Amino acid sequence: MRLVSDCVAAYLKQNTVEEAALVFEEARRRRSKEPLFSIKEKLMSYFLEIHELDDAVRHLEVAFSEVKGDDEWRPSVQIVWDFLEYYEEEMNVDGHDELYKITKAISFDHAWI
Repeated sequence: MRLVSDCVAAYLKQNTVEEAALVFEEARRRRSKEPLFSIKEKLMSYFLEIHELDDAVRHLEVAFSEVKGDDEWRPSVQIVWDFLEYYEEEMNVDGHDELYKITKAISFDHAWI
């Protein structure tokens, strides 16, 4: 899985999101039992960097929808900060509220934010 993650990261670094998406989808197809959260986080960060908020939020919501138990994936500190920095740059107060609602739906610990 690390090879897939590194490959996706390399494609994103070269701004070739289509190729990154193809690698990601192929990995998903082959490993359908295991969600690929670390790769989703790379995609979220990329979309925030290029100011494609809708795509970043879509990946965040899909990741949350794939969480099956209380002890599964939570967004990394870096992803939450990436979203917060994006909203701050855009002076988007509603975005903070939206992120809070999305993360609250999965009982995310907001104490450190």
